[in-house]
Amino acid sequence: MPPQGQDDGYDIVARKGLHFLSFLIPVFIYLTPPAVYQPVTLLLFLIAVGVETLRNTTDWGHALFQRLFGSMLKGAERQRRRITGATYLLFSTFLLAHLFIKPIVVVSLLFLSVGDAVAGVVGRRWGRHKLIGNKTLEGSLAMLLSCWLIVWFVKEIPIAVKIIAGLGATVLEALEIPVDDNLLIPLGTGLFLWIWMH
Repeated sequence: MPPQGQDDGYDIVARKGLHFLSFLIPVFIYLTPPAVYQPVTLLLFLIAVGVETLRNTTDWGHALFQRLFGSMLKGAERQRRRITGATYLLFSTFLLAHLFIKPIVVVSLLFLSVGDAVAGVVGRRWGRHKLIGNKTLEGSLAMLLSCWLIVWFVKEIPIAVKIIAGLGATVLEALEIPVDDNLLIPLGTGLFLWIWMH
């Protein structure tokens, strides 16, 4: 059994802590106009692609990346030719920022950065009732409540829509769909909100 706070050989607390830090991205987007945040999200994604390229094609890049971030990588992410969750996050951020209006972008990213992180920590530390695979009722409820609370300030989206979207994001996180959560949750939420608001 892995030590508390670890799973599959990686430090879950450190990984989810980094996930919480990604909360700064939707905050930045909320506080700036599209003319600022759209090129910034493109730049961040291009940097991520550059890092992935060096990590996967050079020995020194792979070794350096492992030394700096290895403790936070899941088993599959440690292998070459595998894309990290952070790169998926920056890709979904880039897509959201260029496809949808600001309130949709902010809500979609907050559901991921806060909701998914809370679900992971609560589920692994206090989860007792299994739902699907490794997902627990406690983790899903924690995600649902945190999603509802964290987007309360986004007034441009009706409360009822935010409640339904939070429930939808929680279901997406709980289902063992073979798509990275960093793509599935924000893009799924963004598409739902766009359809609902049109």
